[in-house]
Parts: sequence; structure tokens; C-alpha cells
Amino acid sequence: MKKSMVVLAVIALVSILATSCASAPKAEAGAAPKAVNVVLRADKAKLVDGGGEGIRLEGGGNVGYWSSTEDLVKWDMVIAEAGDYTVMVDYSVDKSFADAVVKVSLAGQDIEWKVESTDSWGTYKKAEIGTVTLAAGTHPASMQATAIANRFVANVKSIILTKK
Repeated sequence: MKKSMVVLAVIALVSILATSCASAPKAEAGAAPKAVNVVLRADKAKLVDGGGEGIRLEGGGNVGYWSSTEDLVKWDMVIAEAGDYTVMVDYSVDKSFADAVVKVSLAGQDIEWKVESTDSWGTYKKAEIGTVTLAAGTHPASMQATAIANRFVANVKSIILTKK
């Protein structure tokens, strides 16, 4: 009786070890590769005050008080994989301040973005503004208003680049 219980215990232990040591299941054929994202966050930007109302990083983690065409938001952008990237901006702007025009420059490629209303300063949305082709490496990135419709440009949390 003791011998058969020991044999059963050994079989159970071997079964548990075989199951836990088995290799992980392989990804399904045709599964989409994980998206490569680069996020240029406001709290990592260098802000250059151009003499408006004092562009600054606000407590909500966004660039705010952006009020001059001389204000500049800059980053050193690190691209791990070369390729085409979709560019989105995560921002907010009250409807009475909409329609500024911003030049987004990524590794020397410029995208013009017309800032549309998100209804209020507290309502953020992500807007797709264009596509760029980037080489791997470190590149300059910046945002600068070229026209301001009514006092302020926008509150910007980040620029998001997603590899196509």
C-alpha cells in the first residue's frame, strides 16, 4: 500500500514538472506584430519662451500658456526602427481659441497642423496630423506656432509616432 502511494506521488510530481517545464505556446501565424511607438512627452520637452505669456509645463503634464509664434517646444527624438510613422498629437483647446497653425518638425520633415477645437481646455483628444519617414537614430523634433487665432495655441501632452 505504501509502495503504491509513493509510486502515485512520483507520477504526479513528474506530471507537474513536465507540464510546467513545457515550452510556451508559439504566437499564432499571421498575428499582427506589436506596434512600435515613440512618445514625445511634454514633461521631457525643452521649452523656449518666446516672450508671450510664459510657455510652461503645467501640473497636468502638458505644455500650456503657449501664446507666441516665438515659443518653441523641442525634443531629442530617439528612433529605434527606421520606417514610416503616423504622427498624432494629444492635445486640448477651448473652442474659442481654436484654429492656430503649428509647424511640427520631425528630423527635418515639417507637418502643418491646424489646431481644431476639443470643446474645452480639459477635454483632450488625439489627432492624426500626418506621416513621416524616419531613419534609426537620434533626431531633433519641435513644435512652433506659425499663426495664433486667439491668444493661445493649445495644451499639448505629447506627440505620438506609430510605425506603420
